[in-house]
Parts: sequence; C-alpha cells; structure tokens
Amino acid sequence: MSDQKRKTTQQNGTTAMTINGLHRHTRNGSCSATAATTTKEHDQQQSPSIETGWRVMASEGSMNTTNPIREIIETMNLAENPNKKVIPLSIGDPTIFGNLKPCPEILDAIQKANQCGKFYGYQTAAGLESAREAVAGYHFRCTGNKVKPQDVILSSGCSHAIDLCICVLARHGQNILIPRPGFPLYKTLTSVYGVQYKQYNLLADKNWSVDLKHLESLIDENTTAIIVNNPSNPCGSVYSREHLLEILELAERHRLPIIADEIYDKFVFAPEPNTSRPEARMGSGSLAQLSAKTMSQRENIENRQPGNRRAQVKGAVGQPEEKMRPSKIPSMRGLRATADLVRQVNGDKKEATYISDNDEEEDKEEKGIEEEELEEVEVEIEEGLVAAIEQQFQYVPFISMAELSETVPILTCGGISKTCLIPGLRLGWIIINDKKNIFDPTIRQGLSRLTQRLMGPNSLIQGALQDILNNVPEHFYRQTMDFIFKNAKICYERLKLIRGLRPYMPQGSMYLMVKFDPKVFPTIQGDLDFTSKLMNEQSVLVLPGSCFDFPNFFRICLTVPSNVMEEALNRIEEFCQKQAIEKPSHHQVISRNLALSSFVTSSQAFDHRASIQTS
Repeated sequence: MSDQKRKTTQQNGTTAMTINGLHRHTRNGSCSATAATTTKEHDQQQSPSIETGWRVMASEGSMNTTNPIREIIETMNLAENPNKKVIPLSIGDPTIFGNLKPCPEILDAIQKANQCGKFYGYQTAAGLESAREAVAGYHFRCTGNKVKPQDVILSSGCSHAIDLCICVLARHGQNILIPRPGFPLYKTLTSVYGVQYKQYNLLADKNWSVDLKHLESLIDENTTAIIVNNPSNPCGSVYSREHLLEILELAERHRLPIIADEIYDKFVFAPEPNTSRPEARMGSGSLAQLSAKTMSQRENIENRQPGNRRAQVKGAVGQPEEKMRPSKIPSMRGLRATADLVRQVNGDKKEATYISDNDEEEDKEEKGIEEEELEEVEVEIEEGLVAAIEQQFQYVPFISMAELSETVPILTCGGISKTCLIPGLRLGWIIINDKKNIFDPTIRQGLSRLTQRLMGPNSLIQGALQDILNNVPEHFYRQTMDFIFKNAKICYERLKLIRGLRPYMPQGSMYLMVKFDPKVFPTIQGDLDFTSKLMNEQSVLVLPGSCFDFPNFFRICLTVPSNVMEEALNRIEEFCQKQAIEKPSHHQVISRNLALSSFVTSSQAFDHRASIQTS
C-alpha cells in the first residue's frame, strides 16, 4: 500500500488530510471530502521550503507506513444514531468492556515484581534471562518441543515480534506471503522495509484453510517466507494437524521458512486434543465424520414420503447430539442443503436430514425430491457438502507448527497480550525453532542486533513473566474461552437465521466472520456501505471485510458482554430486515420461470449463453 500516502497540514485552524486520493478538511470533528490536489501542487502550496530554503521531508519508509484499518475507517461516514448507544463490535481488545479481567495469579505476579524493586532498570536487549527460560518452559509444556532460553527473544507485543521476523528474513524488493483475509498489520510491517507482500487465499467454505495451489503459484525466486496465522484473526479458524502438515510440506519443497503467528494459541474451543465439549450442540465433529463415501452410497440415502422435501443420510458418527436448529450450508450447483436434524438411530449410527431449499426452483420443491434428484443429492454431498459441514461443526485442537516441523525452520511469534487479558502491558516473543540448524548464523545475529533498537519490552512485566506462565491455572484460560464460545454460539445461531447473512462458526480466537449477500441488499454498495449504514441507523460498529481485503464480509469481535451482544444482534436483525428486498412468493417465481422458459423456446436463434446471463 505504498501508493496510499497520508498527509496532514494545519491551515487556518483546519486540519487537511489526503487519504487514498481524497482531500479531507476537518474542523471540530466534522469532515468533508473534495478532490485532492496532486502531491506536487500540495507541496508547492503548503510546504514552507519553497520560501525559506528549508526542505525537511519525511522518509520514504515512514510515508510507506499505513494502517489499513485506519485508512479505511477514516474515509467512511460512521456517524452514530444519537438515539442509540454505540456498541463497538470492532475492537480486538478483550478488556475494553471490563467484563474479561486477568486472574489473581497474574495480578499477584505483577505486584510481586513491582514490590521487589529489581525490575526498574534496563534488561538485556533480547530479554531477561529468567523470562526467556519461562517462555522456553511454557513452549515445551504446550508443544513438547524443546528449545533453549537462547532460542527465545522477547518483544514489545506479538506485533513487534512479527516486525522483527520480517525485518531479519526479507530484504528490499523481496516478498513475503501473507493470508487473505488476514491481519492488516502484516502489510504495514512489510511496506516499511520496502518488502513486497503477496496474499494467498483462504477458503471460507473449507474452514478458512489455505488454498495450497494458490499459495504455491505465488512463490518465485524473491519469496523469502510464509506467514501462517493460527488460530486466525479475523477468521476464527483453527487448522488441523493434517492441514498444517500440508503447509509444511509445501514450505519444505520450496525451502521457505515460516513465520507462525500463534498469539491466540490458548484461544481454542476444543479443550484438549482429540476431545470435544459435551455441551456443544452445534456439533463436535459429529456431522463431519459422515464421510463422502458413506453419504454417497444409495443404501444410506432414504427418500421420505412423496411431497416431503427431505432426504435422510445415515452414517457412523461420534457421540450422540441433541436436536439442532436449522443451519445453512453453502449452495452447490443450485441445490442448497440445510442440515436441520441430527439424532441417534442405531447406537453408533445417526441420521442427518437435508432439505432442498432453492428459491429459483420452488416449483421443483413442491414435488419433493424424486428418485433422479436423489442422484444429484448424492453427487453434491460427495463433492461439497461434507467439507461445508466440517467448517460449520467440527472442533479442532490447537497444534503449534513447531511441534510438527522436522526440517522447516519456524519463527514462532506469541505472547500474553490476548490470552492473559493484558494487551496494554505489551509482552510478546519469538521462539526460534530450527531443529536441523538450517538458518544461517546471521539470522540469530540479525535478530539480536534488531532487538537493540528498543532494548526489549517493559522490564516490570518481564520480571513478572516467570510467575505468570508458571502459575496461571488452565481453568482461567478455559473460563475465558467458555465465555467467548457462548458468545460465538449466540452470534452464530442468531445471524444464520437472518436472510442475506451467512456467519461462519469459529473454532477459536475471538472473532466471527459474516458474509452478506448483495443480491438481498440491492441498495447497499458493498461492505463499507453496509458497515456505515449499520452504524448510522443502529449505532453498531463492525469491521468491514475490506479491512482484511475480503469484500462483502464483516468481522464481529466476540468479547463483549452477552447482554450487549444480544442487543447488537437485535439491531443487526432489524437493520437487515429493513434493508433486504422482499422475498418473492412461490407464484411469482413459478410465473417468472415459465415466462423465461417460453421466451427461450420461441427464440431458436437466441444465444443460449446470453440467456443464462440474463436469468
């Protein structure tokens, strides 16, 4: 985003800002946009250097530094409804509402470090030795991967850790691969050093897994590293062991190190590896275990009575689940399926019910699923439905990439900002995982030298780190995740019933992504407009997907109090009902289809491709 430069000047008490080609004048909190002058004209008009002989300009690196979220938000009209209190679902700070607080063990550790009087001075640039030992021990307990204190470098938060990794691995003109959608700061940190970024796609309908083919297509001779964010901000996904191994295999094949952003390592909904929460009624791998092979076998698919638009699919699954509410599954070649019931059938067997629900084929639906339609159901299930169900319902435990890698060197970035609910205390780390000593010695030397720019993070929190990592009980993390999980369920269950919205149930972190259908909201021009109007009408602020380079989505932060979340969801529902076009009746759809059919039949010379585009 080096071409998106921002300039501010003071003129007659008015602040002028150039953001993305717009010139904005701000006075007393109000702003208006006009066409921006060119940079040259702007310099001639407003820079004193022409008249005084002085020419003090900002560096290229500073002018290349942008915050994508701020750049986008500052161009939007986010005036709230004065009759409704603002509900910010946009801020990734779990402490902002005061409902989530650090546990007594954390506060005691900080107080102890403060009272002993030993941590007011400078520490070594790479971090206090006891703190680095504590991180190495924590890493071993969590991953089984042994590292030395010398393999740990402390940083001022996880973002600073990522900054150091990018700086040590990439030179000017080289490129780093980052996820899309992904944490916007990745772009900011690369642009400062003249490093290019290339964005690899995440697949929303496959649990936001990495599109490995697309990732591999981006690699060239100037690619120097891959950033993998797991658990994900903004997606809320947690990658399986199998998928992480696929990423590692690709990285090894191309001899690329990985920067593993694992700041949300404790923020996962699965309490322990290979287990699931018993209270999870949205499934815990149950539907996901219905294999494509099982579901595609005719004896496992039973049609209900004529006129009933239901087909049953049977297969071996996990523990019994209670009845589930309807949850939308992605449309596949025109046939949309809805999983609305899972119940025990014969001991270790279960039955899933799918309903055809295609607005454009409602005349078909009235007849129910006939024999030939079941064949289509079989194909659709085999090709796409299982993956969609996995995304919606499966729990995945967190596994660090360093635990799985035998050859690929991993720079693991983590910290205590989010998981310990103390983001303002700014302590993160880099763990150098290089079992085969593949990194050149200059990598360690370079990291050591880079730390000397800031002389390490806050000394007091370094002094408390050993007690924090050793004494904080697991039930504290579990309690935090129970709360976030509860909010995720509330949010997912409510939003999936709102026409035009499709939420993606997260598996971890503290965010939920929602897709909106532009066809249902024809007066809304993209996600920026959706976000602005939601704020203008309902005083609910969400982050537009464009902040993550993923248009027609928005992100919700799940850390707000549950009653606040319920109120926000009520307002979102009211907003969507007001903005959505009226759903056509059965009669209107059938009449339209008949008219179209008649028109195409009577026009023998009409281009069939054009008819498809028209319809």
